[in-house]
This record gives sequence, structure tokens and C-alpha cells, in this order.
Amino acid sequence: EVPYIEFSCSNPEFNTWLRLSGKVVFTKDRDLKDRILQANPMLKGMYQSADNPIFELFCLEHGEASIASFTEPEKKFVF
Repeated sequence: EVPYIEFSCSNPEFNTWLRLSGKVVFTKDRDLKDRILQANPMLKGMYQSADNPIFELFCLEHGEASIASFTEPEKKFVF
């Protein structure tokens, strides 16, 4: 089974929104996890170490993004 995700958010005025969807691909790259923890003190405080089993990294592949609003035409991106 392949995991997929869809995420949506809007600006504070709720008149423009972003939607992302795609295939979730997890990575176990410890060097990348270390770099992310060093660059984000809040995450480092939560997970302490790249070896923490609940600290997971993923990216989206084969997905779509769209930016839409009530005043502008929708913009779609495929990746």
C-alpha cells in the first residue's frame, strides 16, 4: 500500500488557499535528519536526536499543488 496525502491551508483572510497532494516517500537519511534538527531548534527540543524513532522525514512525489483565490485564476503545478 502506497501512502498518499493531501494538505490544504489558507491565508489569514481566508481568500487564498494552497492545496498539496502526492505520494509520501519516507527517508531514513540520518545526515539529513541531523541537518534538519540543527536548523530547527524547536524540532531539536521535541525529538532530541535523529535516532529518535518517532522523528520521521518524508517528501511528496508525483503530486500536484494549486494556489487558488476568489479573485485570481487557479494556478496548478505538477511535480
